[in-house]
Amino acid sequence: MSIKTVLIIDDNEVDRFLHEAIIHRAYPNIEVLQAFDGLHALEVLENTKPDVIFLDINMPNMNGIEFLKAYYAQKGNDMATIYMLTSLYQDCDRVEVANYDAVKECLEKPLSPDMLAKIM
Repeated sequence: MSIKTVLIIDDNEVDRFLHEAIIHRAYPNIEVLQAFDGLHALEVLENTKPDVIFLDINMPNMNGIEFLKAYYAQKGNDMATIYMLTSLYQDCDRVEVANYDAVKECLEKPLSPDMLAKIM
């Protein structure tokens, strides 16, 4: 998979910064976009189609599952590859996310260089 653009959706500014730094350290040519919640992400996605989305599950305003529902309604099958991120692995509702083909895996935060290497 050739990845040119990544979108990080997370309400935690430190996590967004850390994940972007990990991505840029390993893959400096990848463009990294950020959104602070699901609603903001939908706005970002109006103007771009990332190859990969790292999606936090627990966020205010619009959480990860709510975002998935809205994103699928907008894009149908023309979606980025999605990796759910959570600080508590058990928070990832595998039954719920299994309904979305674009979701490849639930990962525990923080994103590590090893995790990133497996994805890329």
